[in-house]
Amino acid sequence: MVATFIGHRKIANENALRRRIEKIMLRLIENGVDTFLFGSVGNFNDLCVSVAAEIKSRGIKLFTVYVRAEYPYVDERYIKNVLGDFDLTFMPEKLVNAGKAVYAERNRYMIDRADVCVFYYDEKMSGGEGLKTYKNGQSGTEKAYLYAKRKNKTSINLFVERV
Repeated sequence: MVATFIGHRKIANENALRRRIEKIMLRLIENGVDTFLFGSVGNFNDLCVSVAAEIKSRGIKLFTVYVRAEYPYVDERYIKNVLGDFDLTFMPEKLVNAGKAVYAERNRYMIDRADVCVFYYDEKMSGGEGLKTYKNGQSGTEKAYLYAKRKNKTSINLFVERV
């Protein structure tokens, strides 16, 4: 089974969030998830990758994949550098000419392949009630979250749900 992790660039209370990410990752693994898909942007992503690496260092089997939204053609040196954190990296062919929409397309690609989607989504950061901090009223995380809901994906929002 596959899980993906998508969230805002900025996070609050990193230590508490780290513990929640670890709990949900371990629970997912116990329930048959063996592959984690990650993007590349922001503190939430970096924290998730760090927690996954820590879990792997304990000898727990887990396959981590960096789904690139840039650099469609990379050399061996780049791959060797990236694979310090991941077991595999690739850029889906459909993203090569996606232009400005590349990150949204990458997120949809990961969601489409995931059995479980783990988010760090604060609706106040987007078009929901309260603050609107994006010109178009929607963040990339909000777009991904709503897309996963439309696709009836099992979704966990670590911003609001206690694990």
